[in-house]
Amino acid sequence: MAIEDINIGATPNDGTGDSLRVAGQKINDNFAELDTPLKLADIFEVERDGNQDIIKTVSLYDLQVPPESIEIGNAIKISDLAQSVGYKTAFDDKQYILMSYEIDEDGSKNPIIKDFGSPSEFVLQPLFDVTQTFQGVASFPITSQQDVIGQTYNLKLFSNADIEFNVIRVAENGGVDTIVVNETFLSSSTNIDGFDFDLMPLTDFQIGADYILEFSTPNNEDIQVRGTLINTVFVPYVKRVKGWEYENKEIGFKKKYVNSKASISRPSQTTVGLINQQGDIYEEYLSLTYSPTITDNYRLSLSFSWSANNNQFNALFRVSITDGTTTEFFILRTEPKDVAGTGVVLDVLQNDVIIGQANTGTDVRLFESSFSDYTLNSGSTYTVTLEWANEDANSETAIFGGFLSLEQKTINP
Repeated sequence: MAIEDINIGATPNDGTGDSLRVAGQKINDNFAELDTPLKLADIFEVERDGNQDIIKTVSLYDLQVPPESIEIGNAIKISDLAQSVGYKTAFDDKQYILMSYEIDEDGSKNPIIKDFGSPSEFVLQPLFDVTQTFQGVASFPITSQQDVIGQTYNLKLFSNADIEFNVIRVAENGGVDTIVVNETFLSSSTNIDGFDFDLMPLTDFQIGADYILEFSTPNNEDIQVRGTLINTVFVPYVKRVKGWEYENKEIGFKKKYVNSKASISRPSQTTVGLINQQGDIYEEYLSLTYSPTITDNYRLSLSFSWSANNNQFNALFRVSITDGTTTEFFILRTEPKDVAGTGVVLDVLQNDVIIGQANTGTDVRLFESSFSDYTLNSGSTYTVTLEWANEDANSETAIFGGFLSLEQKTINP
């Protein structure tokens, strides 16, 4: 039954409207309609087989289910529908990330598992020298710099009103932008000097994927946000306080990955920014040595962030792997970048020695990652090195941090 309108007549007391009894009956009927439990058929077209079992449901509406809204009984809540599915079980308060098959025109791909490290923190944008005020809505594009399961984050913003916070995954391959996080910050919890908050359940941020951080107030109240200007564009301060970086691994029924990682021989360099000002002279940034115990396939994993203060010449990066007799080089990235911004002051490396400091001359930071597989032989010792240079001197090509590892991959018989 549809909701019934009460006829109130054309003018007061003109005798053309419903009587009090009829109006009261409509009110009772409308409340009865609203009190009726929602049925599956109200939302979905349902197709059943000969035994009346449901075999297919099609949404009657263009539904986008927000995070934490799918509940299985009172036991499981599912969210993060735009990417890897996460869920939380109520009875033991544990959180999970699902792995699954990807199906396309070429068939299915093996499930992807995620190999996690210890909880870590990471500053996506560290500067907060500028405070801007937004009326009603503030929206910022962000590109994920890591493959990471994020839990706790810190922002520097304040409003006298409660703030609705959305993380939106930007569409890829003809998809649609999708809300993966939808939370409310109480006004009393916001703080322009910074406050922590949790994403519930855990959220899977994928490296290189584009997201939008969106903040809004119900009645266009002001939102104050601290961050910095990069190429005249305001970018908020964002810090991940707790999360788990991971490496994607494809698995099959007969494949497993053996935990046999080589260590980084210069670990202090992984968090120290360095500048190379020399023309066509490579300096070493990361290096590791590894002696395999068996001959097998190994994966070389590399990631780093960088900038170049030049729009005419290239920044040069190369990776080498050698067993002492044969050296193989491959160029990771050669690309000019625009001069922009005030930059930051870093140490200058020359002939593997710090000779002073210089300004990077640019606010631009880019992120690179690479994965390559090699067959390594037992009895040999291998050295893997990341180096960087400039095509032209005084270009202030900088690396801000990086990671380098070799990991054994074993095929079981």
